[in-house]
Amino acid sequence: MDKHNKPRVVGYCRTDDGDEGIAEQRTAIKAYAKKHGYDLVNIFDDVAVRGTTATGERPGFQQVAEVAERGKIDAVIVQRLDRIGRDLARVLPAVEWLRDQGVEVRSATERIDTSVPAGAAVFAVLGTLGVEPPEDAALLRRIYGLRRQGRSVREIGVALDTLDTPKQR
Repeated sequence: MDKHNKPRVVGYCRTDDGDEGIAEQRTAIKAYAKKHGYDLVNIFDDVAVRGTTATGERPGFQQVAEVAERGKIDAVIVQRLDRIGRDLARVLPAVEWLRDQGVEVRSATERIDTSVPAGAAVFAVLGTLGVEPPEDAALLRRIYGLRRQGRSVREIGVALDTLDTPKQR
């Protein structure tokens, strides 16, 4: 954080085709940063890059990685988590790597924030399930719905075990 204790953040945007959608993502990131009082230092883009492309092969994400490694930021804001990767098999390693650098991930539209216990717990649950699309989105909605109901992480685990959820691989 800077001298004013204002978290320093960067935004990350990705589109599959051309720059359509970049402006919308940037708007969501800027609004989220402003609403939460963050110091938005930059927004990095990967234009016309598929979500299945490794983060190490994306110029924009590599810029995020560079500032994260240097300790220059506290968090990365994305419009939606699927901007990092197409599925959890791609998203989870990237998020864990960022967290290892001391950088949290926040979604401007999905109520995902790895800096709070509930957000970190959701990632832990998802990591053990090893689910893939299209199950990812439905499972995330279910987990966050249970969390909004005030369920504990243990209760969420029990509830998911009673559903027809994928088993650990």
